[in-house]
Amino acid sequence: MLGEAQVLHNGTQGKFDLVVWNTRGSSKHAHLTTSLQAQCFDSVEEMRSFYLRASEKVGIDLAWDDDMEFLREQTYDDAKKWLRLQSMVVEGCIRKQSDVSMFSYMGTAASVRDMVAMADFFDGPGSAINFWGIESGARVGQYLLQMFPERAGHVVLQSPQDLEAYIHSDSYETWQQDVNHAQTTLGRFVDTCITPEDPNCLINFNGRVLRQDLDWALLPLINIARGMYMGWRNSPDIDLNNTVLMSAFNTTARDKATVDIATYLHISQRSRHWGLYFLGLIPVYCGDKSIGYDPEIAAKRIHEITTSLEDDIRLAPLVASSIFPPLEYLCPLWPIRAVERLALDLISDEEPTTSVSTGPLVVQYSENPLARHHSLSKIVPGIQKAHHLVRTKFKDLQVDIIQPERCVSNIIFEYLMHGKVSKSKAIPAVSSVVVSLYAHAMPLAAQMLEHLCHDMVQQDSTPHPSDTVPSYGLALIWLALRRRPYEGALVTVIALAIYAPFAVVLAALRGRRVRGQILVG
Repeated sequence: MLGEAQVLHNGTQGKFDLVVWNTRGSSKHAHLTTSLQAQCFDSVEEMRSFYLRASEKVGIDLAWDDDMEFLREQTYDDAKKWLRLQSMVVEGCIRKQSDVSMFSYMGTAASVRDMVAMADFFDGPGSAINFWGIESGARVGQYLLQMFPERAGHVVLQSPQDLEAYIHSDSYETWQQDVNHAQTTLGRFVDTCITPEDPNCLINFNGRVLRQDLDWALLPLINIARGMYMGWRNSPDIDLNNTVLMSAFNTTARDKATVDIATYLHISQRSRHWGLYFLGLIPVYCGDKSIGYDPEIAAKRIHEITTSLEDDIRLAPLVASSIFPPLEYLCPLWPIRAVERLALDLISDEEPTTSVSTGPLVVQYSENPLARHHSLSKIVPGIQKAHHLVRTKFKDLQVDIIQPERCVSNIIFEYLMHGKVSKSKAIPAVSSVVVSLYAHAMPLAAQMLEHLCHDMVQQDSTPHPSDTVPSYGLALIWLALRRRPYEGALVTVIALAIYAPFAVVLAALRGRRVRGQILVG
């Protein structure tokens, strides 16, 4: 990670320090989190034993192996049973915690207050907070703009989601929309790349523009989509028998396939095994919901979800032949709400009235399979002077990388340093080093960074209530950058890709903070 931090440090011309911390209760290591871990199982054996006992209790025949991987393609009957088991997992995990009240303080609003307190400590009360958030990490910046607009400095929101939908919408419906979008966009990618000569089929993977190795471009996207949208695990045989997936894989691979698709997906799946021991993001996603928990309403909604799963498990054959939502998309299972949630009156369709010192920069990609496009009025409701850049063509799909020399990264770096978006289409390169960043169980990846700046459209900088674009929701590490004292600026905190982080600053308080490098606290 230090090398990747150095790239970002150099990309902003050495003006910032990098600090890393973990979301409350999310760390695999007890000394890297500020509150107890929301851990459900201590080992695979304990998890296996729990599922075995729970299955026997409700009369379920096991359809998975000792590694909790389904041995055959999942059916609707499996989905109904799995939903019941997930409910028992949540209930058991809550009972296991020594301090259940901790869950009430894992919301995004609390994380924003933590970030503000951290900025106050580093550079004094009232210091401006510069922020960079990607996908779900952008939500922290969205909350910052709503809660502390006077503290917002240079705020970058890359592939953000519909804030109003995140707070008010049904979580399962959001999952349906996200999965449908991923399937549709991946399908367009496959269709485009069937023809080798199609100029839109340009893939950049680890710094190389590929045509012949498109399997290496498609597979990481599918893998990431699984981490984001899939709440059960497959054995390799299930993927090998997925005719839709295998056909897409064989179609886009120009010559002989360079990787065994089933093996790749299986290895990647096992690398996320530790995530099964935890509750994941359900305490944050569902804790942020505006509507309080009602057992009767929740039971009714679970019944509706059970019925809907009959069709929904087949929503995304390019992702998996049968798909089931992760816990964070099943908020009726979660009875706890955050102590502080974003006030309802902050989200409205009125003309923007909230002034900030520098308008935020919103960057979106109309063909990103992992993030849907939204209007500014949904992303930064009420905020004036927002800059809005949209990648409009399916031209250059970036897989698992951020390349600071590319067009959009240069725009972001310029904005972070100077608080402005250049009108020029020829923005000088800052660095040519590739950065790979992964976040918790959901990697920060698949960002479609521009190959040609003329594909970037600068839209109206003022949100308007007539804007209508679909909504999205969904990572988990973030990077905070502090401006050097001799540069004369106020503290900068940049959150890079990931959801609702809480500052583990104890290490910094012990004097371990190193200027210009990542500190894992």
